[in-house]
Amino acid sequence: MIFRTRHLLLVLVAGLLGGCASDRNARYVGTVSGCGADRRAELVVSGDQVVFTPDEGTWMLRGKRTAEGDISAKAVADPNGQVRREGSFSGHVADGQVTGDLVVPGCTAKVRLSVVPDSVLRALPPRSPLEKLL
Repeated sequence: MIFRTRHLLLVLVAGLLGGCASDRNARYVGTVSGCGADRRAELVVSGDQVVFTPDEGTWMLRGKRTAEGDISAKAVADPNGQVRREGSFSGHVADGQVTGDLVVPGCTAKVRLSVVPDSVLRALPPRSPLEKLL
C-alpha cells in the first residue's frame, strides 16, 4: 500500500512538473494584495496578448507581453467606450511566476501569480471565459 501511494505521488508530481505551460501561452492565478483585503486574480497570456482580471474577475485589463517577459495592461472600455474602472497593471513573467503592480486611483497593490500547469488545465473545465477573449 505504501509503495502504491508513493508511486502515485511521484507520477502526479512528474506530470505537474513536466506539463508546465509555456510562458507565451499560459494561465496564471494568484492574489492582489493591498488596497483592501487580498483578492483572487487571473492572467491569461496568448502570444503577446494578455488579459488580466483582478478582484475575482469583476473587471478586466488588456495588454501586451514583450519577448523579455514584461507585461503592461490597461482597463478595458465597455461597448459604449466608457471605462467603468480606471487602472493599469505592469509586471514581469519568469519561471512560472508573474509579479507586478496594479495601480488604481489612490492606491498601488502587489500582484503575485503562479502558472497553472497544462496537466491541471486539461483535467479541469475552464473556470473563466478569459481564453475566449484572446
